[in-house]
Amino acid sequence: MSKNVAEHLVDLMLAAGIRHVYGMVGDSANPVIDAIRRAADELTFVPVRNEEAGAFAAGAEALITGRPTAVIGSSGPGSLHLLNGLYDCDRSGAPVFAIVTHVPSPEIGTDYFQETRPELIFADCTRYIGYITSPSQMPRLAVLALEAAILERGVGMVIVPGDVGVMEVEGPTDNRPLGKSRPKIRPLDVDLDTLAERIEASSRPMIFGGEGCRDARDEVLQLASLRHAPVGYSYRAKDILEAGNPNAVGMTGLLGWGGAHHGLAECDLLLLLGTDFPYRDFLSTHATIVQIDDNPGHLGRRANVDLGLVGDVGDTLRCLLPRLTQRLDRAFLDTTLERHVEAVDRIQAYVNHEGSGQGLRPEMVATAIS
Repeated sequence: MSKNVAEHLVDLMLAAGIRHVYGMVGDSANPVIDAIRRAADELTFVPVRNEEAGAFAAGAEALITGRPTAVIGSSGPGSLHLLNGLYDCDRSGAPVFAIVTHVPSPEIGTDYFQETRPELIFADCTRYIGYITSPSQMPRLAVLALEAAILERGVGMVIVPGDVGVMEVEGPTDNRPLGKSRPKIRPLDVDLDTLAERIEASSRPMIFGGEGCRDARDEVLQLASLRHAPVGYSYRAKDILEAGNPNAVGMTGLLGWGGAHHGLAECDLLLLLGTDFPYRDFLSTHATIVQIDDNPGHLGRRANVDLGLVGDVGDTLRCLLPRLTQRLDRAFLDTTLERHVEAVDRIQAYVNHEGSGQGLRPEMVATAIS
């Protein structure tokens, strides 16, 4: 039995592993939302009070679970409310499938009620936009949007006029399987040899890790232990590299704390692992900088990188570690850890201080609750 455009969208979302669609009921979004209702055993519609909140929620779920998530907006202001949240999703690398529904297709280009130009409005916060004006374009354009979201880690979007959502797809295009697996790559052996030589020659190595270390915690900690390197981290890597890490020295940047600032200021080799840390003023200006990232576009755009290697952090380190020897000198690590303890003690002063008799300090209350 043939299916309409909205039903094909639901089938593709399920095939992609999407389990939740955030949004608001109404207007041009209703055909898709009704198709979601009929698949309620497998796909849950999550109503929100504002589409912007829905976009933020979809991005948060995608980052926490590692699965793609979806959000939907109705024509005009409904979809415009998605903009801020989708910018955050795309910049954070959250795999989000955005369904932007639109005015009736015969009215496009006539300054119709609440008509906008979504293909232009969302161009800067998406990896792909498929404009579905005919059922004959399904499921191909939706597949391309989903693959962009998953494989490129960002927002993949389809624009669907309300009347097109209920049209039957008589001759589906591109029935190939949906691509869902991102390949893992590592640098060439000759580049790993060069990296190993630079690490071995360093007397004050420092590691600064980001989100790209999420599946490489063990390898990062093994490298830090092998070379007695302090480990700083971005905000998105705090939950990965802080707890249970004897070499952890906190964060830097606008939310910086701990010994990371000292380590970055005094290191002679800085290893940037899976991070696109934006605040270049907080990074070392004199050390040799090596950056490893699976996105070549990240290499060298924040810091003056001496060696940039394209590769998955975990796979790269697994190939690198056998090339390294155990370093004996702990002086730089111990000094940085001492600075870290001092900095943490200064922060704890706000926790331990009982205030001036006019009530408890918020830091003390938050710590007690935590």
